[in-house]
Amino acid sequence: MALGRPLFTLPLPLLALALLLPHLASSQESCPADCMTFYDGCNTCGCQDGQLTHCTEMFCEDDELGEAKCTTWTFTSAKDCSTCIDKGGLWNDQDGKCLKECPASAECVSDISDCAEGPPSGGRPSLDDCPRACPTVWKPVCGSDGKTYSNKCALTTARQCDKTGKLKTLAIIDPTGPCEDYSVSSVRDGESAEEGNGSDAVTLGPQEVHIATEGEPEEPGVHSPVVEEGEGE
Repeated sequence: MALGRPLFTLPLPLLALALLLPHLASSQESCPADCMTFYDGCNTCGCQDGQLTHCTEMFCEDDELGEAKCTTWTFTSAKDCSTCIDKGGLWNDQDGKCLKECPASAECVSDISDCAEGPPSGGRPSLDDCPRACPTVWKPVCGSDGKTYSNKCALTTARQCDKTGKLKTLAIIDPTGPCEDYSVSSVRDGESAEEGNGSDAVTLGPQEVHIATEGEPEEPGVHSPVVEEGEGE
């Protein structure tokens, strides 16, 4: 028995739409494409229950490894802000919350025309207190804690918090590569770190320290320990 023709057929555009509908419905339940989970120095922020959450991050310079610039960022949309105001609320852009009354310490939006996506245009936090999100570029450096960091920005991020939540300072032992050739005798700032090849220990200060190998040119602004012949004998 020959198979009969289908009772009806869909034009190609409608067929394509029908195939896409399940995918579109499922994508609305997941985090948007621009929702990135990142490490801010102490806390991990990103998606929760399919929604963007409030985070603070620090951006690196355009060259990815330059001095980082701080800015606060609230992952909320203009729609959330306008919906809040339509309902008679006040939008706290710092916390991403709709409030009945605005605290004296906060700046709230009461006019829909002031609702805007992206980071607020206000002041920047202190560089020492500002967490940061670094690029994923691989230009490894060796830190004074004996760990290899993917780049200088990542090492500077790591200094934001230790396990107790207090700030710590890391120095760069080798800005040209990973830590495989180095061993560290102490990770505390101001104490010594020993080079893996058996050379004399050097004292690490709050600034970057580069231990140059023999014949290696030093980078501008980075100083290697110099031991004069006969010194210390």
